[in-house]
Amino acid sequence: MDDEAAPETVGVAQVFDLHALKGFAPDRRVRKMLFKTDQLWSEIACYEPGQSTVMHQHPRRGGGDLRPARDART
Repeated sequence: MDDEAAPETVGVAQVFDLHALKGFAPDRRVRKMLFKTDQLWSEIACYEPGQSTVMHQHPRRGGGDLRPARDART
């Protein structure tokens, strides 16, 4: 995976220019780490047309579930 991205700090938020960070490779997906802490991380995965990731599951640690709020709007 590439090095972590350098965000711009606006107030208390970190803003990433995803267009500047994106990257592609003809033979594999490209993963770019946005940030990583002890409890949370975020990355983008960039795919060329026709590329995919094999369906898989991650082991559960700590027993928590993520569920959308009942009144979540998309």
